[in-house]
Amino acid sequence: MKNLIAVLAIIAALAVTLPARAALLSYDDFNEGLTNYPTSLHMSTNGFGWRAAWTVQGTGNTGYRITNGPALFYLDGASQPLLTNGMLAAGGDAYTSSGRRIGLSETWEPDNAYTPYRKVFASAAYVGAEDTVLWFSALVRQQANNNDYKISLHANNIDWNEGSGFPYTRIAIGLSGGVWQLQVYDTNNVLHTSSTGVTRVLNTTYLMVLRMAFAEGNDVIELFVNPASIGGVPPVTPSATVTVTDDVFFRNFRFYPGSGQNNGYVDEVRIGESYAVVTPIPEPAFALALAGLALVFRRK
Repeated sequence: MKNLIAVLAIIAALAVTLPARAALLSYDDFNEGLTNYPTSLHMSTNGFGWRAAWTVQGTGNTGYRITNGPALFYLDGASQPLLTNGMLAAGGDAYTSSGRRIGLSETWEPDNAYTPYRKVFASAAYVGAEDTVLWFSALVRQQANNNDYKISLHANNIDWNEGSGFPYTRIAIGLSGGVWQLQVYDTNNVLHTSSTGVTRVLNTTYLMVLRMAFAEGNDVIELFVNPASIGGVPPVTPSATVTVTDDVFFRNFRFYPGSGQNNGYVDEVRIGESYAVVTPIPEPAFALALAGLALVFRRK
């Protein structure tokens, strides 16, 4: 009993000394289909912080699926691994796309974790309230030698369709001339781009991190490609930056890796309140304490 109390005291002390963590608002680790893969991405409901299941354009298409390989992982400059969970999404298929509605509540619905970030535009709710900052991250990998790969946060009514219908605004990570690029459309459908200078290498995994600062005046979107340090203090210098004077906001995540099967992959999609929460690393202190607790029970 004394040993148990001691271990619990250690865990309590660790919890007190660790800084309060910001919230992870949406997460998709694609961990459905663990015992039956590959399985369709369409209608999958893995993760949390989403309003609806995945939708694949043209439900008869089979190119969008959840699979177990190739594994996507990332190590920072200190060999710290990004926390990952095994499975991933693969696509595309026959010039079709896929998407998922983010778990933002509408104005007539009960508040949820996204409410402080809710912006009302044309009587509809979007993510992007003035004077707020959000972070996004994902692991991406392209297999096909073209410039088709794109992931985006967009405001369209159809989750898999970023490009038609008002409002047009979206934040995208794509390619131009084989180089990763930040692409932002404002509410006037004006495209603003900024090159990262990072050349895409086929069959290579990249960690993409967005910092999205929404304001009454300029909205500032920053993209960090393969940041040198994860899990803590955010990097200072972005790989690309776009500043727009008109509004930028969104309510969907879209995944379009190209027009053929196995053109590309995405994994570990996160939207959260801090850099640390969207680039998590394993926490060895808690793991050690829990191991000690397990040892106590085995000895009883």
